[in-house]
Amino acid sequence: MLALLDLQHPLEIETDASEYAMGAVLMQHKKPICFHSETFTSAVVNYPTYDKELYALVQSVKKWKHYIMGKETIIHIDNQPLQYLHSQTKLQQSRHYRWMGSLQQFHLFIRYKKGIHNKVADMLSRPIINASTILKHNSVIHDVYTEQYAQDTDFKDVYATLSHGKQVEELDNYIKDKLLYHLGKLCIPQTERVNIIQEAHTSLISGHFGISKTVAQLQRFCYWPRMHETVSRYIKGCTMCSTTRPSNRKLGLYTPLPILSRPWESVSMDFVGGLPKSRKGHYYLYVIVDRFSKMCILIPCNK
Repeated sequence: MLALLDLQHPLEIETDASEYAMGAVLMQHKKPICFHSETFTSAVVNYPTYDKELYALVQSVKKWKHYIMGKETIIHIDNQPLQYLHSQTKLQQSRHYRWMGSLQQFHLFIRYKKGIHNKVADMLSRPIINASTILKHNSVIHDVYTEQYAQDTDFKDVYATLSHGKQVEELDNYIKDKLLYHLGKLCIPQTERVNIIQEAHTSLISGHFGISKTVAQLQRFCYWPRMHETVSRYIKGCTMCSTTRPSNRKLGLYTPLPILSRPWESVSMDFVGGLPKSRKGHYYLYVIVDRFSKMCILIPCNK
């Protein structure tokens, strides 16, 4: 999906800010190069809309300064007053002076873009959809969960009690649209837990996170007893995690190299390749180094 950067052509940045987050996308020829989003701190949340949009602009420029330094860059924003930022003669806040000082080192052109057309940056600044909302509006999952609650060993007693109109206050459970919730989190039957864990751990929008991060992600929307134990068992059996993650097991103490007493007692050697071809047709070097005197011998060779 992402395109490769071409430093010979100008770049474009689209930014947007919501009430508590910002999003930005670096583009070239209408194709995305990089994405960026971040949540505002408690101080930035209290900023007015104009300041939030300006803060999002400044943060996106800082994020990609190594790309846009010395190049013409077009900034697209959906806050119309910001397009006159460079022509302002009076600044209201001290933070405006700091931000404008950091922007002066870049060659920026600010353009207004209606919010209805600024969809990518707007999406990055918005919260993700609650998983229970998706499940609630999916009629197939709705029916499957309703049937499995009656047979699930963890939820069948509570579901049967609440289905007959009896409230169990000490359990903090309730039924909404035939789905069982615990403290506002959707209860997942046993037969569906593997699918939910797989989505949170191995899907395209996840990064094979560890146990704690996967559990934290699931606990935002879902609930079932002994969730940490179930997730631990699943991740320990993940083939990709077991083959790609380095082992933290200590293999013993570090052993120093022996101290040398004379030249050519110990040598190191390596090959250096991909060099321009010589007159005799050699394009590799066989490198030999004496570890005592640091003398180096270079022998031309071929691959």
